[in-house]
Amino acid sequence: MTITKDPLAEIPFVTNMSVGPADFREFTISNFDGSAGLDVRGAIAEFYFYESVLSNTISATVVLVDTGYIANSDVRDGEEDKEEVSAQKTPGLLSLLNLRGGERVDFEIVNSNPLSQGVISVSSGMYINRIRDLGNASQKDMFALDLVPIEYIQNEKVRVTGKYEGKISENIGSILNELNLNSMPLAVDPTSFDYNFIGNDRKPFYVCTWLASKAVPEGVDDKGKSLSGGGAGYLFFQTKEFMCFRSIDKLLSKDPLDSVTNKPIKKYTYNNTGSARNGEDYQNILSYSFNKTIDIAKDLTLGSYNNRSIFFDPLSMNYQVVEFKFDDQKINYTNKLRSIPKVKNITDSPTRLMSHVLDTGVMPSGTSSNDQLKAWKDDQTANNYDAKNIMVQSIMRYNQLFSIQLNIVVPGDFSITAGSRIQCDFADLTHSDKPDNQLSGIYMVASVCHKTTTEDTFTSLDLVSDSLYGKKPNN
Repeated sequence: MTITKDPLAEIPFVTNMSVGPADFREFTISNFDGSAGLDVRGAIAEFYFYESVLSNTISATVVLVDTGYIANSDVRDGEEDKEEVSAQKTPGLLSLLNLRGGERVDFEIVNSNPLSQGVISVSSGMYINRIRDLGNASQKDMFALDLVPIEYIQNEKVRVTGKYEGKISENIGSILNELNLNSMPLAVDPTSFDYNFIGNDRKPFYVCTWLASKAVPEGVDDKGKSLSGGGAGYLFFQTKEFMCFRSIDKLLSKDPLDSVTNKPIKKYTYNNTGSARNGEDYQNILSYSFNKTIDIAKDLTLGSYNNRSIFFDPLSMNYQVVEFKFDDQKINYTNKLRSIPKVKNITDSPTRLMSHVLDTGVMPSGTSSNDQLKAWKDDQTANNYDAKNIMVQSIMRYNQLFSIQLNIVVPGDFSITAGSRIQCDFADLTHSDKPDNQLSGIYMVASVCHKTTTEDTFTSLDLVSDSLYGKKPNN
């Protein structure tokens, strides 16, 4: 009798169970006076780490259970390389450290999942923003510490006041460098076109987010046409490793490597097996829910399919009416577009009216008043910004990016960051080997929450897409 070897037998089997708790290599709260910090790893009950493409900074929350004792390690007499851990009575962490907010917290957390190892660590540390939910029960204190990065604090202390010229991507680096807001490396996608502006005493992150809606990625599309308008729209956000100013089109590119991690796209499946399919390793999705697929009423209100804009020129005292139709735009979509209704009476007329004032003959380039005056005289009708081809287009792009919203929970995977792309396959109602054509496909991680407790570790992902994926049904 011939025994056929199962090709999946050597592949690790992952059921719908969470992995064990993460390994806290370090978790230290430092005093203001610069003295040695206190290791509070033994008091941690829960830890949450957040990233989002809609948030300028990362954040974290740690829940501590304080019984009034801290660990104290001493080497035993006559026995090397062995430690005796004794408990030292204290008045509590809040009193011992005199916590008031603003203390530095350094941590390094390693994932224990062998299939998706990763590390949560911020090189510049994080700082206590808020102490909340303090309570006392059964001779122990329970409270939560909300943590923010140093960039969050610095952003509240400085303002953008100067005049900036040239490409937006170059100005993003200048603003963050001048104001000391880049304690971590920058990840910036180059932009096309020059745009001159003044900071107007706004906060740096506000200015960077404002510029994101005006930015167009550098280069041309596959037909050799300029990306002006068609690729408009950037996102300004922070991950645990980078400050990011990234193009939406670049994040949603069809490159087999993820544009954020520069690694192959991770694959997840909802089939309760976790085994490989077609020779490729998939990890299990523990649970999922679609928060939004298509909301026609909301999309019509936002003008996602068809809108009309009036552009007023203060120099000529004239205006121009421009109508933007979704089907006419040069947007590169991740998949076959299924999220746009084809019913004529829905998309044939504008559903949102907007008005804009053009930057005609303003903000001429130059480092001195004479240079600026000369540049203005050379071309008094020059437009500082091509609003008619970019502004409304970027609005439509942002709306379409969040057309499909999905939440999934997977075993803890610290390597996933905001802005990454992942592939999700969902079984259809026939429970066949083939994934559901309508829901399966590539999604972008809009936000991620890594949660670890004393028992398990999860990663919750909010995923978005600009389209549904499958082929058009026969009926």
